[in-house]
Amino acid sequence: MTVTVPAEHLYTLLKEAGYRLTKPRRAVAQVLLSGQTPLSIEEIHSRLGDRSINRVSVYRTVQLLCDLGMVRRLQFLEGFARYELADTFGSHHHHFVCNRCGRVEDIDACPLAATEQAIIRRTHSRITSHSLEFYGVCGACAQGVPVSPPP
Repeated sequence: MTVTVPAEHLYTLLKEAGYRLTKPRRAVAQVLLSGQTPLSIEEIHSRLGDRSINRVSVYRTVQLLCDLGMVRRLQFLEGFARYELADTFGSHHHHFVCNRCGRVEDIDACPLAATEQAIIRRTHSRITSHSLEFYGVCGACAQGVPVSPPP
């Protein structure tokens, strides 16, 4: 995901919502801002430079950011959730998930714009978001190239 807003914007929104910018909140936000793919709670925690921030603080911070609409929760077929910044902080995209190595790749193209418009015209609804994931075998796995799991 390409992040299109500076970290300070995210911090300002957090403060405007009435929350303090604590050390764990800042650290988790930095990890999410620098993430290239959706991350699990464990991956976010392992990327923190400060080991004094525990997993519970990471989980609570991620949950708060989700509740505020700054982060979105993704549930692939892995049995655990992954998190990434909401589209308002980056670009709208979808994902390809490798069934073998677990690599998640962003797909920047969105083939659903026309479908969304047709649904709106037919139902007179207001669509606020959509999600589309593709599952398969990535190029490296298909060619038998050893791939280390995502960091």
